[in-house]
Amino acid sequence: FDHYRGPKAHVYLLQEDFEQLRARGFSMQWLPEERVEQGRLDTYHENAEIETQFIAWAAAYPMLFSYQSIGNSVQGRPMWVGKVSDNVGSDEPEIEVKYIGAMHGDELTGLENCIKLIDTLLTGYGVNAELTEMVNDFEIYILPLMNPDGRNVGTLGQRFNANGQDLNRD
Repeated sequence: FDHYRGPKAHVYLLQEDFEQLRARGFSMQWLPEERVEQGRLDTYHENAEIETQFIAWAAAYPMLFSYQSIGNSVQGRPMWVGKVSDNVGSDEPEIEVKYIGAMHGDELTGLENCIKLIDTLLTGYGVNAELTEMVNDFEIYILPLMNPDGRNVGTLGQRFNANGQDLNRD
């Protein structure tokens, strides 16, 4: 949801969600995407795309970004975690912060928020004083997709991992 004005708001939806809400009686109008900073608004990253993006960031920002797989999911998919810091190759005596997205494979906005956060930190470093201070003062670890098996089920995934476990409850 974005730009609330009285009873009106801009809402970013997939086409099928738009149609479902319209069918339920909501008064809606489809507007073209006004601004897309990185990629489309109607797609979500797959696990392999996260790895590809991490490779690109590590090449473009070698002093600020590194990544690794912290293990594999039940079905053998790597779990990618990125690190953003001003001295990414060192373990400095700084506050460490961890962000985790898509603990549930069908809740993908957290995944996309994590990807956007990394991009914002990297592109804002040296440009925006607050972002630069954050990267200088913290070691920021970001795991965009904690449940790659759940993400891999169907178009928008499922809540549980391949063992039927809810990673937020069990």
